[in-house]
Amino acid sequence: MKVLFIFCEGPDDSSFCHLVLQHALSIRGYSVPCYHEYPSPLDGIFKKTIENMHIQDGDEITLLPRMLYDYSDNLKIIIVEMKGQDNLALSKKLLAKISTFSYKHAKHYPTFDGVQETDIEDYKFLFTFDADYMSVSERIDKWKNDFSDVSRGWNIENHCLHANNVSAIAEDKAIYVWKTDTETSTLEDIVISLLSDNNTYLISQAEEFVNYWPWTPSNPSLESKSKVKAEKLKAILTIAGQKHRPGRGLPPIIQDYVKGPNKKELPAIILKLNNNSHVKQFSAFVKEFIEQGWI
Repeated sequence: MKVLFIFCEGPDDSSFCHLVLQHALSIRGYSVPCYHEYPSPLDGIFKKTIENMHIQDGDEITLLPRMLYDYSDNLKIIIVEMKGQDNLALSKKLLAKISTFSYKHAKHYPTFDGVQETDIEDYKFLFTFDADYMSVSERIDKWKNDFSDVSRGWNIENHCLHANNVSAIAEDKAIYVWKTDTETSTLEDIVISLLSDNNTYLISQAEEFVNYWPWTPSNPSLESKSKVKAEKLKAILTIAGQKHRPGRGLPPIIQDYVKGPNKKELPAIILKLNNNSHVKQFSAFVKEFIEQGWI
């Protein structure tokens, strides 16, 4: 069995990835399994993570997978939320555990029920990040710096920029940057283009409502402008999604993008999803990265 891990910054990103995997790549089989149901040695790793879980001010400070997808009988995709840029240490800790269990070095691992042979022969790792106020090359360099010391043998130095100019591959590791042609870019720029494809008027009305509040950066820096712009876009998207997900935040609104007012609208909505340039580019990259050397 082979496993692709997709490490997302947070729930907005993981919901977008879910949308793309399910509808653009037509992966229908997915679940949120109990940790002992993951293939070995991941069952043992996740079980240990739960046992060592710490609670601080009522918040879990740990990192666990969100969803498991069946790309094929012998290929699984697992989405993990990194809980933001401020919690990279959690991601690196989990990555260190996973990368230690290399099929090439050992075939028996501690699992949920004891010790048995591993089910996984190979791993790949894909990271998704907002460009924010950086260029794609600057974001890739930051990724290299942040994750260069995960474990011995972990190497992302020799990466190649992909032809789409928003991603890079370093053998079994890759990064995809949420970047548009605007000065600052986050996933929200992509999601709002997606929702605008469906209902431009709704988005414009939501923006008019949100403009009731001032959205002025605290200082003239590009970083501050990027932060305020992303916050405003989140507000617009959340307001626009209240019809179908009243009282809910952005992640379920993104995830339920294809759920229109009635079933007759679904084919047209899914077609617009698959024709969106950002969705097409990301789904094509994921498919290419999965199949490179595996299929």
